Amino acid sequence: MPILRSQKLAGRLAAWIAGWSIVIFTTAVYLDYRLSKEHIVAKSELQATQTVSSAVADLSAALAGVQKSTTLFAEVLEATQPSNEESARLLEQVVTTRDDIYGATIAMEPTPERPAGFAPYYFHSGKDVRYSDLAAPEYAFTTKAWYTEPRRLGRGVWSEPYFDDGGGNVLMVTYTVPVTTETSAGKTLVGV
Repeated sequence: MPILRSQKLAGRLAAWIAGWSIVIFTTAVYLDYRLSKEHIVAKSELQATQTVSSAVADLSAALAGVQKSTTLFAEVLEATQPSNEESARLLEQVVTTRDDIYGATIAMEPTPERPAGFAPYYFHSGKDVRYSDLAAPEYAFTTKAWYTEPRRLGRGVWSEPYFDDGGGNVLMVTYTVPVTTETSAGKTLVGV
C-alpha cells in the first residue's frame, strides 16, 4: 500500500506542478506580450511624432522662403514700378528659376485703360512653365479670396486651400502681398 500511496502522491504532485507551470508560463507569456506591445506602441508613437515634427519643420522652412520671396518681389515692384510687360517677364523668370513655387501672378487693379485688370499667371506644368491670363472675364480674379484678403487687410496673407479652376487647375494655397504706390494722398493699392 505504501507504493500505491506514493504513486497517488507522485501523480498529485505532478498534476499540481504541471498546473502551476501552466499558470506561470501563461502569465509569463501574457506579461511578455503586454510589455512588448507597450514598447512597440511607445516606439511607434515616438517615431510618428518625430516624423511629423520633421515634416512640419521642412514645410515651415519652405513656406517661410516663399513668403520672403513674395514680399521681396512686391517690394521690388513698388520701388521700380516696371511696365506690365516688364513685370510679366520678371514673373516668368521667377517661376522658371524657382522649383519651390508652383505658380505666381502679379494681379494689378482694374483701371480705365484695362477694365479687366492685368494678371499674367505663370505656373509649372511638368517640365514646362505655362501661362494663363487671370484677367480673363471668366476667371474674375478680383473676386478671389487670394486677391481680396490682402487687399482688405493691407498685408501678406496665406489663403485657405482651394482648387484654382481656370488658373493652375490644381489644389493649392496661395501667399499674396499687396503692392502699393506712393501718391500725394499716401499709399495707394495697385495690385497683389
